[in-house]
Amino acid sequence: MTPTNKIRDEITSQYTIDDHGLIRDLGKFQMEMLYVPFYWDAGMNGCASEDTGRVWFFEICTDERAAFPELGSAFGVSIFQDDNGFIYGTIHETQKAYERMIDKVNESQDGAQ
Repeated sequence: MTPTNKIRDEITSQYTIDDHGLIRDLGKFQMEMLYVPFYWDAGMNGCASEDTGRVWFFEICTDERAAFPELGSAFGVSIFQDDNGFIYGTIHETQKAYERMIDKVNESQDGAQ
């Protein structure tokens, strides 16, 4: 088993995944894509490409793309936890969109202080 298969198999063994790659189990990842728990764990382990303090951003690497073909050709992913404990993932198709979102999050946090 390759490392990329192991990553995907670990998630698919923990959650019920529908034909669209969505997690169907109740809980903090409900109706999120199957790669969201992977990036959540990576963020919890301090492996985010960018950590704004409220949102984790990840540039998608080759191994992650192989494990999760659902990511397509997207440049990056952001992960956010709301005040109720639900986790949300967002795809950023281009580097420009990814960087724009980092700036937007940073600006909104600066304004809230």
